[in-house]
Amino acid sequence: MNVYKHVLFCFSCYALCLFCGGSLSAQMNDAEKFSYVFHVLLMDYNSYDITKGEHDDTVFQFDTEGEVYQIALINQSMSRAFSYKGSPTLSFFKETGVTPEGEPIRTPMISADLGKPGTKIVVIVKASKDRYFSRVVDVGPQFVKANQVKMINFSDHIVKGEIGEHSFMLERHESDTLTLKGKDGHPLFKMLIAATDGEKPYVVARRRIMMRQADRKLILYHYKRGNTSRITFTEFVVPATSRSVENVSDEVSEQSAPVRITIPTEESVTP
Repeated sequence: MNVYKHVLFCFSCYALCLFCGGSLSAQMNDAEKFSYVFHVLLMDYNSYDITKGEHDDTVFQFDTEGEVYQIALINQSMSRAFSYKGSPTLSFFKETGVTPEGEPIRTPMISADLGKPGTKIVVIVKASKDRYFSRVVDVGPQFVKANQVKMINFSDHIVKGEIGEHSFMLERHESDTLTLKGKDGHPLFKMLIAATDGEKPYVVARRRIMMRQADRKLILYHYKRGNTSRITFTEFVVPATSRSVENVSDEVSEQSAPVRITIPTEESVTP
């Protein structure tokens, strides 16, 4: 009888370990799914011949918790906000067909390391017509504060300049952040940008930019389209941070360019 009780006790302990182990494993798997809100920004350096049907529109898809959504990317335009829950590595792909069993075929395009949970802008650079690379920018309020401009140099050129009362220099692929506060609420700031490709300096921009009270901005220094010997810049208003985002796929027609909601950007104001 004692042997029977001993066996029953051991079996009970074994079953309890299996149950707890399964629960802990499920908890760990759930804990490994981090939550993000992200926008995607496409920077395309290539030239296209419209007469040959070429265009710079790109459609990517991503999977979050078993649901697939598509993002229509237009050059130098920021996508709407999307939410993602999963591993820190966000993979973009294209569904290019189905298997004989009816399963979708996913062709990998590019992945992005999102890092810690938060609000991100995923910058996808199309360096050539079949080569991409990505860079993730943290744009939560703790990273880009009100009245701040975050600048990133995406080129191999050295960028020097003045914005307002600030002077700066960005080495290749470096970033920096400036705080701009206009006197008496004046929203315009002088901007003088120059760069060098290692041989001689050249002027990138001499103008004014608008920075309204509490704005947050992102300025990207990047190659000109079809001309990697010179750089230009593009500026964006950083979207307001949102904790709750409902995913909606962008509509894409085979006969036309992608249709989606875009976030308006403020154009620089010349003097």
